[in-house]
Amino acid sequence: MVEPILAVEHLQVCYLGRPVLEDINLTMEPGQILGIVGESGSGKSTLIKAAMGLLGNDGAVTRGDILYKNQNVTDVRGEELRKLRGPEMGMIFQNTGASLCPIRTIEDQLYESVLQHEKTSKQEIKERAMDLFEKMKLSDGERILKS
Repeated sequence: MVEPILAVEHLQVCYLGRPVLEDINLTMEPGQILGIVGESGSGKSTLIKAAMGLLGNDGAVTRGDILYKNQNVTDVRGEELRKLRGPEMGMIFQNTGASLCPIRTIEDQLYESVLQHEKTSKQEIKERAMDLFEKMKLSDGERILKS
């Protein structure tokens, strides 16, 4: 039996004490792709934010477990959680453009983000970004980084 990479067990999430997700269960094994679909307001983002520890001050996991590689991420805080985010797990927000600061270059923001999670050079980060741009068929990577 393959150990799941992600298991959500009887999860309840509340905002300001009011349940918004109740008894959510799912498992995901290595190599599987999981799609979460639903109408606006159905809790898709809340579920992912709970797994990432991003519910904010008003939200809380009030029941159940979220196990990532058999580690209960609902119990992880501070530096230990930061080490999981980025290298281990991430979230692409629905409005990705709003994730970028309009007065700083994409290059600077990319460097800052990657350097929070790993020790590498700015040149290595730039090379990786350019490689990803090429894979996405974006032909002017230098211009993108400077924008």
